[in-house]
Amino acid sequence: MELTIAVLGGLSFTFIIYLVVHFRLLRNRELKMLDWFLLSMATFNGIGFSFVLWATNEGRNSAFNLIEFINNYDSSLIIMYILLSAVFVTCTVFGWYLTIGFYNNNKRQKKVYCSSDGQLVLKKINLVSWLMLIFAVVTYWLYTKVYGGFIAYLDYANFIRSGVFNLQNPYSFLQRFGSLSFFSSFIFFALLIDKENKKILNRKLVYMGLLCSVCFSLYVLYSWVGRVSIVVYISTFFLGYILYLNKSIFSFVRKIIIFSFITLCLLVLTDSILGRTGDNKGIVEFFTGELSFPIATFYSVSMLSHYRWFIDIIVAPLYLLPSRIWSGFFDIETASSFNTFLISGARKGESDVLGEIPVDIMSFSFMQGNILGVVIVGFMWGSALYILQRLISKIPVKSIRSILYANIIINIAIMSALYGDPQHIIVRNFHMIVGFIILSLCLKFSFNNKKIA
Repeated sequence: MELTIAVLGGLSFTFIIYLVVHFRLLRNRELKMLDWFLLSMATFNGIGFSFVLWATNEGRNSAFNLIEFINNYDSSLIIMYILLSAVFVTCTVFGWYLTIGFYNNNKRQKKVYCSSDGQLVLKKINLVSWLMLIFAVVTYWLYTKVYGGFIAYLDYANFIRSGVFNLQNPYSFLQRFGSLSFFSSFIFFALLIDKENKKILNRKLVYMGLLCSVCFSLYVLYSWVGRVSIVVYISTFFLGYILYLNKSIFSFVRKIIIFSFITLCLLVLTDSILGRTGDNKGIVEFFTGELSFPIATFYSVSMLSHYRWFIDIIVAPLYLLPSRIWSGFFDIETASSFNTFLISGARKGESDVLGEIPVDIMSFSFMQGNILGVVIVGFMWGSALYILQRLISKIPVKSIRSILYANIIINIAIMSALYGDPQHIIVRNFHMIVGFIILSLCLKFSFNNKKIA
């Protein structure tokens, strides 16, 4: 009975949201940040939820430490999960449109960036990309120097990720600056595919910048031992190119479907290369294991009697600082660390616990204050998505706007459905935050009040 409710409820949830996005796509002729997030929630909290419960019931779940939590789902908890997912999605939509209304009621004339010299703009952007790449290499070299350099560091990467290697590195705060090469590679790629400004820059230098930045970015990602990060990075180029060439709705939808299958294949391939799971797993076992943690997480947080009351959102800006400050000095525990303790009985690096269990955005919102948390975080998330949509739409060069938008779509609108901890969101978007600030200061463009439906 429980499995029937889960499958029918999950698929119904997915169908309704897909239908809403379909009509929005026909009206807007493109997918907005809200649409990408809705698709993500429909896929993971609808199809994914049904799939995991079915596969676990069939004995095909490879996440053995989470099976107990998933098997404890009864009819009432399944209905609660689906209804709260619907509530969160609804509040996100309301938050999006309320923010539109706020901006429309507070229109002010603002100066829009407009350069009379397109060559100067692109040369500035190109220079910034090179400087960010150089800065990324230098800072990451300083970070890895303690471990013996770029190559020797790879021997320690797995232990550092697992939290069992505690060498005191005075330059540990520089680790994330290596990701600035991601931003550089996105800009170089955008400059190469730009059809309107082919003759302005020295294309050989741009090709060289792209090659150097991609190679170093792949090294950084490999040293982080993160499958999802590698897939997100590679997928950004594909999605950015699709967005840049988008002219027809039907062609766009077809390319997005193909893109989705390529992304899934990349995830399986990357997992095989990094050796994160056993070679004897089938496809069903692999994806069941990958999608089990949000369902186990919701079960654990549904049993909470004490909530976090939005402290994770209040302290979120501190996650831009080195962890020794917010964790050591302020003694802040992330939502994922708390979730790991709930499920595993210990935190990362303690009692043989070698990794954190992430928090999906719906469970995160429930963790903040039960149904009240779901409603408030949903409204805030919808508002944040709209603000990001406005900001990215003001980038003056279409090719650059497309590639950066692609990365924001994947890292925020899509990935946050599974990884909704503010600390995770800020860390995985560190390169975009820093890069966008530097690019904005360089170009000195401001934001107008262009309406986004």
